[in-house]
Amino acid sequence: MTTNCLQPNDLKLDPRANGNSISATTLAAAIVVIVGVVVVIDIFGYERPYGAVIYLGKMNLSYLLAILFLAAIDPAFLRINSKANYVKLRGKGAFFPLDVFQTWIASFRSIRERFQPLHMTYTTLMSSIQSDLLKTIGNSTHGLEYTAYTGSSAELNDINYKKYPDLRILPAMAGAVVVGYHMRRVDKLNLSMEHLVGIYNGTITYWDNPSIQALNPYTVLPHAKIKVVVREDNSGTTEVFTEALSAFSPEWNATYGTFNVGADEDKNPYIWNRSVISYYANTGHGMEGIILSVDYSLGYLSASDARQTGITYADLVNRRGTVVGPGVRHIYAAMEATEFDETFHTSLVNVDTDLAYPICVYVYLVVNIRTMESCDSAVELYRFVEWFLFDESVKDETEDLDFAPLSVAVAREVRHRILAEFECASQNVSELVAKQVRKEKLALQTWRTPVFVTTGIGMVIFIATVMYVVYIQIKVNRALFHDEWKIDFSRIVMYSTNVTKCSRNGLLDSDSNSVCGSGMMVRSRLTVNSSITGSFKSLKIGRYNERLLILRDTKLPAAAKLRLTTRRELLWLRDHIRHHNVAMFYGMTTTEDRFWFLLEYCSKGFLHDILQNDRYNLDLNFKFSMSCDVADGMKYLHGLGIVHGNLNSSSCFIDVRWTVKIADWSYTKVAADQKDELIWTKPTIIDQEEDIIARNQLHVAPELLKAAVRLPTKECDVYSFSILLVEIFTREDPFQKELETRSPVQVLNDVKIRGLRPHLSNDDFPEALQHLIASAWDWIPDQRPTFVVLHKKLRQMKPSKKGVLDCMMEAVEAYAQNLEERVTERTEELNATLKEFETLLHKILPPEIAGKLAKGDSVPPESYESVTIFFSDIVGFTSLSSTSTPMQIVDFLNDLYTNFDTVLDQHDVYKVETIGDAYMVISGLPRRNGILHSGQVATMALEMAITVASFRIRHRPGMRLQLRVGIHSGPVCAGVVGIKMPRYCLFGDTVNTASRMESTSVALKIQVSQDTYALLEELGGYQLKLRGEVEVKGKGVMKTYWLHGKTGIDGVPSEFTRDIE
Repeated sequence: MTTNCLQPNDLKLDPRANGNSISATTLAAAIVVIVGVVVVIDIFGYERPYGAVIYLGKMNLSYLLAILFLAAIDPAFLRINSKANYVKLRGKGAFFPLDVFQTWIASFRSIRERFQPLHMTYTTLMSSIQSDLLKTIGNSTHGLEYTAYTGSSAELNDINYKKYPDLRILPAMAGAVVVGYHMRRVDKLNLSMEHLVGIYNGTITYWDNPSIQALNPYTVLPHAKIKVVVREDNSGTTEVFTEALSAFSPEWNATYGTFNVGADEDKNPYIWNRSVISYYANTGHGMEGIILSVDYSLGYLSASDARQTGITYADLVNRRGTVVGPGVRHIYAAMEATEFDETFHTSLVNVDTDLAYPICVYVYLVVNIRTMESCDSAVELYRFVEWFLFDESVKDETEDLDFAPLSVAVAREVRHRILAEFECASQNVSELVAKQVRKEKLALQTWRTPVFVTTGIGMVIFIATVMYVVYIQIKVNRALFHDEWKIDFSRIVMYSTNVTKCSRNGLLDSDSNSVCGSGMMVRSRLTVNSSITGSFKSLKIGRYNERLLILRDTKLPAAAKLRLTTRRELLWLRDHIRHHNVAMFYGMTTTEDRFWFLLEYCSKGFLHDILQNDRYNLDLNFKFSMSCDVADGMKYLHGLGIVHGNLNSSSCFIDVRWTVKIADWSYTKVAADQKDELIWTKPTIIDQEEDIIARNQLHVAPELLKAAVRLPTKECDVYSFSILLVEIFTREDPFQKELETRSPVQVLNDVKIRGLRPHLSNDDFPEALQHLIASAWDWIPDQRPTFVVLHKKLRQMKPSKKGVLDCMMEAVEAYAQNLEERVTERTEELNATLKEFETLLHKILPPEIAGKLAKGDSVPPESYESVTIFFSDIVGFTSLSSTSTPMQIVDFLNDLYTNFDTVLDQHDVYKVETIGDAYMVISGLPRRNGILHSGQVATMALEMAITVASFRIRHRPGMRLQLRVGIHSGPVCAGVVGIKMPRYCLFGDTVNTASRMESTSVALKIQVSQDTYALLEELGGYQLKLRGEVEVKGKGVMKTYWLHGKTGIDGVPSEFTRDIE
């Protein structure tokens, strides 16, 4: 039979083509009316009821006219076929190709829906050919449901062809059956066909069988019994697998052969060796579940299912002895090495070629080529087959699912031998398709007469509209050109945070002439204008054009280039979003590193802060009022197509009238326009930060948490609102009770995977509200109510008609009754804090200096003619530190300096600094004491020597402390340096010389300079011995002395009085 068959190019699906048409004149009149209404509404300002239409009309009316004009010349452009009858294309068959068929169907429907709506499905039954199923292909017979095609990995036999002569099979793709297994720490496994035969006939029972181990020399296989899994249902996968075993093993073929049956309801196998089989799986999903859950299990399934479920599978040794995997190229190798017979029958198992995977199979479509009762279905089936045979996009989709599409040569053969024979009602289907294509193309040629007819009617309105459009477009373009959505950051007066602090410097090196004492930090304070109220210390607040603003982070870097659509959207958001429960959007600004949203300032702060503050008595009516405010604001935003994406108590503000206003609603809108998707991923950083991130995501919908990358939906907002309702009515953080026993990460995982929801108690939630919240957090997003429904039901549940402001006034009156008592308590706390502050100041600075600072007096620098400075150091401290833990060193220094401080309290001295093992003391300032300062320091040094003799290191009780001391007298200059963390600092050469006296001394000795020696001799009573001349860095040769004792002081250790060469 010779028929004409369409070429692939004839079937290209034009998105404008359509077989239906309406009156072009009617359409043109509708265009005129629409444009006129838009213009009139815009001129008179009736914008809000027509949000989306007016947005197009006002912001881009010229584009709307272009679209409408295109509709006039091409009726198919506006999808005039929306009322066309659906064509049914039902398919049934094997589970094996389910994913591919569903992907193909979705793509084909999306293309054809523009021209012909399709009701196209594919459901799984079994891959073996059933007589009842074959009856229904192309026809509804004997009360059975009509089926347009069936998918199968099995072939029609001679009996089928004789009984149903109009049926044909055509190959659609090829796939592979893999051997999946579950063994821990075994990520790669090689098996031969001989191994598979042995495993399934019972001759190989353990994983570490020598034959298997020999094929896997670098893998340690466990000595565990192989748990064999087979399909209990009638399965095409079973048929392919057993066909491969039969093709390899004559013994298997003689004993078991090729079969597709599994087991009966009592798990009694029809053919399988019962003693070998451990588990029976029902359907492919059952096989996947058993392999994933049972250790040491092994079973067979499609490569596509294995990869999608993460099942590890073995590489197999093919007929040529090559180890290959089930990749697409190995399936192609098997396909290229085989040929079809006249009925398209062939086998892809155990193919004799180097790269072929040994267990491959063609997936067939069984179709009725002559007696289909619906010609519409026949036409669409023809186009579907032609599409998946030749469309390039199908090849990529198929390979992504681990199946191999047909080669071009095989596809052409199918078209020539099968599609060319398609008939319906004695008509060749290819001719019917050609007529349909011509009809669709003809719709593109029907524009001339309507255009000429309507031109005169719409000329006057069109000219006026064009002028108006030009005016609006100029206005919009001017706004875009000048970036009116963007506010210069320099024009915003920011309310800054002033912090007074002093850096913490240690003792300077030996060449320095100055040193700072211990310091302090002054508490920072927010310097915000007194007109600003509320708790906003965590926010950036500014003033622009006498209006207070809040700056919110956009997560967009300053270098990001905003798209034209984004900038248009920003202008529209600024000019049109007006609702009493939505924070106004004023535009954006940029700092050096990022963009910021500018939002309306609300003086009462976050809703979260109000809920957490116990001083506010929020009754049930108040809570319902706040809930209604949020629902009303979200209803408004959703009505404009704006999804919030991060609705929680910290994204809602309270204004001065106690009205809840939704903020941060512009982020998702801008992210969508910028093509930046919100990313929700599980934290992979340290535990503490992971818990913080998880706690902040407890209001996020589970479907958004589970998605790798996705923009939030309206249903996600409804879920977040349900969590917010729990927070409002319990006045606790979300999942507070659950967080008492589990970490935030565990709770978040339970929300995402197990459907955990907050507990709703009858004490906090009326019964009707419990049902409403439960519906709002439904696991199925489509089952959640809209905000229109939520707002209506919340208003009905509200116990009183009082507004939020009335409720708050009552709460304020109740709060005012105990306000005086709270003020008294706070005053007492303030006085106690001031006393602690003064005590701390006296410990950090000399008492005279601390007293002046506490009174607010200035402390000018002052020169002192003579003071004595003491430096000490512990010899061997570095070695001790290297062999001790940090906590041991801290305990050691605390013990030592506590003893030293006790000695200091008995003398007229001031401790300047302790850094590590270095200790510095001075006498003679700020209170002058003549020449007594030398005696005070010398006596203190001797008493420290006595203390050191009895001091024991806790973690090294047998170690003797080696103290080295240096003392020098001379003039210095001293004063308070710094505003933040002020320090009492010393300047002058005396500081450096005293430090050199310590560094040139020796362990367990007190070295004094010539100047200190002279003062001590003048005081009398001190025992000093000449050391001699010492080379001092920066000073040259200096004469120094050893201090051995003082009259009246006994017990100075002998080490401090010993003679040194």
